[in-house]
Amino acid sequence: MEWFIGHYAGTADRRDPRLSPLHNPDLTGLPPATIITAGCDPLASEGRAYGRALVKAGTRASVIEFPGQMHAFLDLGALLDDALTARRLVAGELRAAFA
Repeated sequence: MEWFIGHYAGTADRRDPRLSPLHNPDLTGLPPATIITAGCDPLASEGRAYGRALVKAGTRASVIEFPGQMHAFLDLGALLDDALTARRLVAGELRAAFA
């Protein structure tokens, strides 16, 4: 993970909320959120933590985990049923948000 973080963040402060919104000290007033995590993703725990932080700040948030999936599984819609399910979920959430 250090290799990936180093390439993503470079020399920036790794606690900068622009790199990870979980580090934002004030999450109040944000719009509702749907957070999709993959069970085999090293970042899944951060997604769950962000969801809890949003709820604690009064934001309606849900975390939906796809067990057994890896980071970026949504890109594999032609191969994984879970990817299609997650894409449909995202599409439904967006339709509802913009209705």
